[in-house]
Amino acid sequence: MKKAGMHPYDGAFFKPTDSRFEVIGLPCNLCLFDPMAWSNNSGNKNAMSDQSGSLINVWNLQGYLKRHTHLFAQSHQLSLHVARAIVEYKASCREENGRDFQQNYTYLYSMEYRGWHHHFLRDEITGNILSLAIARQFQNDASFLCIEGKKVLALICEGNRPGEKTEACTSLSLETLLPHIENHIPLSFSTECFQITEVLGEGFESVVLKVHNQISGAVTALKLGKVALEENYRALQPMLTAIKESGISTPQYLSYDARLNGILMEYIEGDSFAHYIEQLEQQQRTLPETLQMYALCLSKLIALHSTLELSHGDAHEENWLIDKYTPALIDFRHSPTIPYTSTIYRHRDIFAMLCSLYRLVYRKHFAKRQEVKHAIMHQSFDCFVALDEFPQISNGNRYDLLLQQFLFHSIYNPHNYTLQDIAHIVNEYLRGFSLT
Repeated sequence: MKKAGMHPYDGAFFKPTDSRFEVIGLPCNLCLFDPMAWSNNSGNKNAMSDQSGSLINVWNLQGYLKRHTHLFAQSHQLSLHVARAIVEYKASCREENGRDFQQNYTYLYSMEYRGWHHHFLRDEITGNILSLAIARQFQNDASFLCIEGKKVLALICEGNRPGEKTEACTSLSLETLLPHIENHIPLSFSTECFQITEVLGEGFESVVLKVHNQISGAVTALKLGKVALEENYRALQPMLTAIKESGISTPQYLSYDARLNGILMEYIEGDSFAHYIEQLEQQQRTLPETLQMYALCLSKLIALHSTLELSHGDAHEENWLIDKYTPALIDFRHSPTIPYTSTIYRHRDIFAMLCSLYRLVYRKHFAKRQEVKHAIMHQSFDCFVALDEFPQISNGNRYDLLLQQFLFHSIYNPHNYTLQDIAHIVNEYLRGFSLT
């Protein structure tokens, strides 16, 4: 945990002097401090000033966050709840001071980068984009930082999508979504109105909502972009149709709205494969039961690769939906520079399925996921195997050692293996259970 007042970036990525706003190390408050107006405050560190020198109320979120630490268990809820905190803050300011603070800050959305959650705010007076950074491993003494948001947006896009020309979109405001979610106010998309019924998830690219059409009653999903989604829609809409026609279940793109930077999609029932795994573990179900569903997902991905010569690009357990015994592949990774037929995406899919297999066998996530992903993106693989990451497997299966050795050799070198190799090992391992 970094101490209050320390910057989360090393000098190679971001320098505090790049921003007009700096951190003042107060353990209990988040303050935006403008050095240009510091002298106008007479050293009052419990206030922040605008450039005219007038005092603006201190914005203290730590008390709110302390009371709601359980919300941090699910990352997709994080930014919406911080947005709610800002709405509550503005309401309390109006009640206590009799002034309207609506012109202060509008909450946009959050992204994660280098161990910090960045919550992007728009200063409604200057139009500047700011970033509220909160340590990912939240503790009561977590430090808060506010830094210039546009530079952080560029860094996060480059950090998550190096060299891919991904552009962040600053038009989406989750704060403005809150009334639609909490007060059931219809949301206009294109020429239709939709009622938001559930927040399905939130990631680097977008927030996904479950909505129903107010006229027809049809239930669909709405993806609102944190990055520009128009090219995503144009590239994926015909491809998803072809994938569905080949017999692989995946939600279809229905329409795009430039005003919202949103895509209306088919809604598919089901839990993520990650949640499915957790449920089976809580029920103390056996490994063969989870491996059977894993093998079914794997077969769908093999069909995608072999039949259509396409890859998903991010086929980890959160991007599989399980409805009874039918897996659906969701959230294809779109890149302006990497095609779905690329070697990079093929290797990413192989590695994602190896990580899921590791998760099933060892009941923990593979520790070096990001390092290997980085190696895949640069197609530069180094030998950095840690032997203690592959303890002995003791499931009473004659192929325990075979599976352990396969994971040991393959997970750091996905470029040397295929999805068919994984399927062969899994089938042999399942056969080993039937022979014991």
